Amino acid sequence: MVPVKASLFNRIIHPRYSPFKLHPNPEDEFCDPSIGPNYGIINATRHLREAQAGRSSTLPQKLPSHYRISLHVDDEAIVVNLGRQYGYNVIQIDAPDDGWKEKIIAKAEEIRHREFDQQ
Repeated sequence: MVPVKASLFNRIIHPRYSPFKLHPNPEDEFCDPSIGPNYGIINATRHLREAQAGRSSTLPQKLPSHYRISLHVDDEAIVVNLGRQYGYNVIQIDAPDDGWKEKIIAKAEEIRHREFDQQ
C-alpha cells in the first residue's frame, strides 16, 4: 500500500487545521461517548514530560494506565509483555485480522465487567 499525499496545488489551496478543531468521524464506533474518543495525542514528548517526569527508573514507552486508558491495542508482542509487567490491559491485533473489531469489543467488555466486579 502506497501512502497518498495531496498534490502541491491541493496543499496550497487547503488551509492547515489545528487537530483540536477537527471533528471526529461520526461513523467511527470509537466516537461513541461510552468508548471514547480521547482527543489528546500521547507522543514521546508528552509521555516523557507527564509519565516519566521525576522518576529515576525508565518506564516503558507506552503506559496507557497513566492516562486512564483502559485498553491499549497494539500489534507488537513486546508491548503485550510490557502490559503484563506494568499492569495495563493490552490486546495484540495482527494486521491481517478480519475479526479485529469483535476481539477489541470482547476484551473491552471483559475489562468493564472485571472493573465493575471490583467496585
